[in-house]
Amino acid sequence: MIARADLERVLPMIANAERELLADYLAGFVADFKSANLEFAAVSAVAPHICDAELLERSALPIIGLLNVTRQELERLGLQRVTLFGNRMSVKTRLFGGLPNVEVVLPQPDELTLIHEMYSAIARAGCATDQQTTVLREIAQLICSRDAVQAVVLAGTGLSVVFDETNTDFPAVDCAKLHVAAIVRASCTKVVHKSPSSTSYQRVQDALVSTRVTRKRLTKTVNHFEICPG
Repeated sequence: MIARADLERVLPMIANAERELLADYLAGFVADFKSANLEFAAVSAVAPHICDAELLERSALPIIGLLNVTRQELERLGLQRVTLFGNRMSVKTRLFGGLPNVEVVLPQPDELTLIHEMYSAIARAGCATDQQTTVLREIAQLICSRDAVQAVVLAGTGLSVVFDETNTDFPAVDCAKLHVAAIVRASCTKVVHKSPSSTSYQRVQDALVSTRVTRKRLTKTVNHFEICPG
């Protein structure tokens, strides 16, 4: 089940950091999911995670959070010094303060402006030009070398359609990929418990085998700030 939030309401709340209002709004969707007998929920876009803590307090269902799975992966990899790519707010807030045990090195102001502008254009178009990909790769390589960061955290769902195993020549951690994998694992666990031989189980297994495809499908919904429940 997927619910599409109203961008005209969501974007101003994010821009103005109105966390309580945004959490109230998103919690309404989760309540509907609860009424539909669903078992967990996930916010597929990155920017609404600005109200992560507030939403967790209000949520009628367990939330598979992007910040949580990203933090766990950075800890698992032993990364202590990273930079972020994404929209300006995600980067400047060091992904909403959700990475407390990691030193987040910000790009230079002119680099951040370019990253933000290119990311916004990519998110709107749903794809990247060769020039955009090349420029972002060059900035990533420069920051890794100049600032001695251990990895670039791709903190924007639109970046999942830009970088993959074939063109990422810098150390990277993809938030959207991690989030999708966590959602799929949770879905698979629920389906296995109910019926290991079901068609739904096979679909989940196919998704696990092809995380990149799953990530692209979810990314299409992410641009609408959809809430994607399990």
